[in-house]
Formats: sequence, C-alpha cells, structure tokens
Amino acid sequence: MGYLVSRFPSVSQTFILNELKELEDLGWDVRLLPMIKTSESVVHPGAAEIAERALFFGVPTFTCARANIHWAMTKPWTYLKAIGSAFTLPGRKVRFYARGLWSALWAVMVASEVEKQGIRHIHAHWATFPAHAALVVSQLTGCTYSFTAHAHDIYANAYGLQKKIEHALFVVTISDFNKRYLMSRVSGGRFEVIRCGVDTRRLSFAPRQLSPRSAMRLLAVGSLEEKKGHEYLVDACSRLLANGFSVECRIVGEGPERSHLERLISELNLRDRVTLIGSLSSDAVVTELNWADVFVMPSVIAGNGMMEGIPVALMEAMASGVPVIASGISGIPELVQHGVSGLLVGEKDAGAIASAVQTMYGDDRLRQSLSIAARDAVVQRYDLANNVKTLAAEFEKAVTRRG
Repeated sequence: MGYLVSRFPSVSQTFILNELKELEDLGWDVRLLPMIKTSESVVHPGAAEIAERALFFGVPTFTCARANIHWAMTKPWTYLKAIGSAFTLPGRKVRFYARGLWSALWAVMVASEVEKQGIRHIHAHWATFPAHAALVVSQLTGCTYSFTAHAHDIYANAYGLQKKIEHALFVVTISDFNKRYLMSRVSGGRFEVIRCGVDTRRLSFAPRQLSPRSAMRLLAVGSLEEKKGHEYLVDACSRLLANGFSVECRIVGEGPERSHLERLISELNLRDRVTLIGSLSSDAVVTELNWADVFVMPSVIAGNGMMEGIPVALMEAMASGVPVIASGISGIPELVQHGVSGLLVGEKDAGAIASAVQTMYGDDRLRQSLSIAARDAVVQRYDLANNVKTLAAEFEKAVTRRG
C-alpha cells in the first residue's frame, strides 16, 4: 500500500515515523510518498533509513509533465476534474488555491506510480493537502484511499472535507473529540477512532520521587507555536518563584514563537530558570523525561482555532512515570483523567498551572498515584503496537475487498 504524507522526515511528527515502522514490523510493504523532502538538523532514529526508501517526486519536473500528459490523454475528463479540484475543493478559501494546484499536479505523478507498482490502497496523513492528493490519485486510478485527521488539518486549515470524506473508504481520527467535531460538520462518511500511541516497551516506567535538591524540575515538549501555550508555563514559573517555590524549567522544541518566548523569559528575569532547549531526537527526549519531576502541557486554543489533538509527548511522559499537568481542552481529557492520571487546568491560566505544580510539590503520595494510573492509561489505550494492529486490520479489509 502507499502512504501519503506532507513532509518527511519531520522531527515534530514522530507518530507517523513510529506508525510506519510498526506496520513494517507487521509485514506490510509500505511505499512512502512524501509531498516535500525536508532537511532537518535533528532526525529521529530510523527516519533516515526510511527516507532513503521513500519515493520523492518534484513539481515541476519532466516526470511531472510526462505524467500529466499521460493522464490528460488517457482520461481527459477525469484529469480535468482532478486539476480543477484545486479550486473546487477550497471553494472561496482562495489561500488554498496555489498549494491545492501543486498538490493536484503532484498527485497525478503519484497516480502513475500507483499504477506502476500495483498499489491497491493509499492512506494519507492529514486531512488537508495529503488527503486532497489521495482523492486525486483515487479518481485517476480507481484505487481506494483513507486518511487520518489529526488537529490543525480539521480545526484551522480544513478545506473540502465533505468531498474528501465522502469518497474515502474510511477516515481515521485520533480522538472521540475529533470524531464528534467531524460528524458535526459533514454528512455521511465512515469514521474510525484509532488513537496515536507510544512504544511502551521503549519507555521504562519510573515513578518520580523528589530528591532533597533546591529546585523542582519542570519539562515541556512541543513545537514552539501558539497552540502549545508555552508562554503560560513561563508565566507560571515566575509566579512560583515569587511564591517561594524553587523551580527549573526546560522547554524542548523549535518554532515561530521562540523569539516571543525569549523576550518573555528575559522580561521576567528567568534566564537562569527557564531554558529553551530546541529540537531533540526521540532518544534525547527520553533523557529529558528521566531528568524531569513534572511534565507540563499548557495547550491553548489559538486565535485561528488551532488546537491540539492528543499530544504524543504527553503520552510519553505518562508512560515514563513523570506526573503530568495539562490543559483540559480538545481530546486531552480522554488521555488525562483529572485527579486520577494527572492534573487538568484551564487553558491560558498561568495561576492554575502554578497552583497545580505547588500541589504536586507537596504531596509525594499524589505524585506516585498519578504516575501509576497514568502508565496504566497509556498501556491500555495508547500503546503503539496495539493501535497499529487495529489500523492494519482496516488496511487488510481495504486491500482485500472486491468490487
């Protein structure tokens, strides 16, 4: 089968890399088709090897021109509809026209590759341009397709969802919250909630016990963008220090909010207390988790409607035994049960984050019970191997179906 993704390798999309590796371990022959080949300074283990086998196609190229001529001659009406989808799918959302056209032209090349390799089913990650490309490939070749909807691709950057869902064999989404959201906006379609997961075999469980040191260690992992809400964690650190609680905070990730966070850290005189680490490999993130006393995920709903799905970094912390504090928005309460497997706070509430840290600080028994329940929650519902087996079962039905 074929896998369409927006970019590869991507340090912020470990869930796609892990899913691919798990599918291959199950015996699947997956042909990875990324829309964009990235070059990042940090690459997760295994990503480079998969990238070497990935099929990259450029636009514009001779291959692109040849494929478009081929389909224009063999299926002229279908081809015209496929190219026209760049404008019909977005409707009045003109900001998607240029990238939509690029996606359609790229998909025409992929259609030729699908025919050449005998691929019977394609799966796309993200409901935006990869799902658009999957629709075009399906129209030209007749192969079936499915896609996974995550977060920004349905909350803030969605276009043409009705048609993409109508023509998909099935749609995977990673939370019940997402499923309800999609069903409220489109009619029809078949939805399967298959959660992202983490390799619980790789993440050894070690409940945190505070040693008699001067500072409580706080960790956050996530790209530096508005929806992650890191500014409220920085503010919370300032409040904690003002209240006499000694903390040290490390934030792992990179993104457009870095300069804003650097200014805030400087303004609050936190340069010796809050450190922006930058991007790290998955192995290095495990090292950071071993360092931390508490993991904080201060997610918010951004001004453009962007919000989390269910952060994989939060699952990793819970599986590792680090007690967690997270915002109670989107699908996060499906993972974190307040007072049982973690503490939930309101979004954009630095005071609530600081209060939750103080609660953790003074209650060893609470930290231990939260850690144990959190590990159990991840193992039961967010284990990578189990969830990919569920996904693989859907793919099996897709590639063996008749008619």
